[in-house]
Amino acid sequence: HHEARVQAVRSYYAKFLGTKIDKKQARTIWPSKEEYRKVIPWWCAAHKPCWDYFVARWCDPEWQKQHEACRERRLKMPGPAHHQGNRTLDAYAASWSQAP
Repeated sequence: HHEARVQAVRSYYAKFLGTKIDKKQARTIWPSKEEYRKVIPWWCAAHKPCWDYFVARWCDPEWQKQHEACRERRLKMPGPAHHQGNRTLDAYAASWSQAP
């Protein structure tokens, strides 16, 4: 659902505003509930209550505040947030323990 919000913003801008925006721009835009509801993704179209749940969270000021705080913390990380890639946990642990 993390990327669903960003994709919904991009879809709304493309479909209703005629503007193509990238993910970086979309992450800083917070549409209204009504705007989100106009761009339900295909994979959620048969489950409108689920989409409404996501939309309610995304439009909650407290959730937005927490989301932005976590985003700022991630941006301060010196490296990528995820290092494992497609390796198994055992392979990742072995690789990590051999690193200088």
